[in-house]
Amino acid sequence: MQTVEQTQIAAEAMRGSGTNAPDAGKRTLAIIGITVGLVLVIVAVGLAVNRSGGTASKSGQKVSTDPCRAGLSLETLYQTGLNAQSPGHWSIAIDCATQIAKTNPGYKQTLYLEAWALWNTGQRSVAIDMYRAYLRLYPKDAQGWLNLGYSLIDSNDCKDAVASLNTVLGIQPANTSAVHDLMVCGDLDDAYAAALRANEMGNYAATLTLATEIAAAHPDLGNVLFLKAWAQWNLGQREQAVATYRLYLKGHPTDVQAQFNLGYGLIKMGKCSEAVAPLKKVLSLQPSNQAARTDLSVCGMMSPPSHTLATATPTGKRAKPSKTGAPARGHSTAVSTPVS
Repeated sequence: MQTVEQTQIAAEAMRGSGTNAPDAGKRTLAIIGITVGLVLVIVAVGLAVNRSGGTASKSGQKVSTDPCRAGLSLETLYQTGLNAQSPGHWSIAIDCATQIAKTNPGYKQTLYLEAWALWNTGQRSVAIDMYRAYLRLYPKDAQGWLNLGYSLIDSNDCKDAVASLNTVLGIQPANTSAVHDLMVCGDLDDAYAAALRANEMGNYAATLTLATEIAAAHPDLGNVLFLKAWAQWNLGQREQAVATYRLYLKGHPTDVQAQFNLGYGLIKMGKCSEAVAPLKKVLSLQPSNQAARTDLSVCGMMSPPSHTLATATPTGKRAKPSKTGAPARGHSTAVSTPVS
């Protein structure tokens, strides 16, 4: 803005009186030059403020816009780091975790947050070390063990991954992601053993979940179908159990226990006419099987022996799966997602 004196000078210049005209023109040019200079200075100051990455407060002090800056509360830093994960702002998550570690090195959740962020930025070996440090403090965190197992598989270290995944199953017997990843490592025995353990504990929901996961990858594994049928029966899914037993027996027609379970199941469902065939098959394979004779007598097909209707009980310790090998190493593993 021009001063009063500058305005008067400009007015005189505009009058252009006599011999003073050249001097007035010089004054006008000087005023224009001063005005342009002031504008340039203002623009330069604005650019400098913007480049500094902050804003100027009323007091003239610079205010930082760093979301993980020092001075923020522990809760704010941690929540900012967590919120940064969803849109994939991993560098912010790492910065916040680092800032927390400076002032609160004992805040254990930070290790998990940083491990997950490091993994997603390609710093895999550092992330694995961070997960291990976290799990030393939180050994019962199934998700942490699952993430570590997944990370080790992706780093071609199946040996250590199997130990981590078995730890997951010790904490969460029905964790299908862990079973899936065990099969990726070719460890079908451990996957099947997890399903058997769940069955022996009477956790039929977990047994069914795990057997279904294994059967989906290896439909030719008969023992898994037997286990699946038994779990379905104990969960009250009778029609499904009968269908699964029949599917299993197509490949294993001489399995006495499965034939008996099928016959018993059909009797309990009021289908004596269908139960006769599997029960007679039991007797053809094992003539001394008194349970089958009892069940046939219930259907009026044989004189009853002295004892009552037998209960269908699987052997509990089925043979190991007959198939060796596992999905190709390129098979994708279950997605490991951190728990907020």
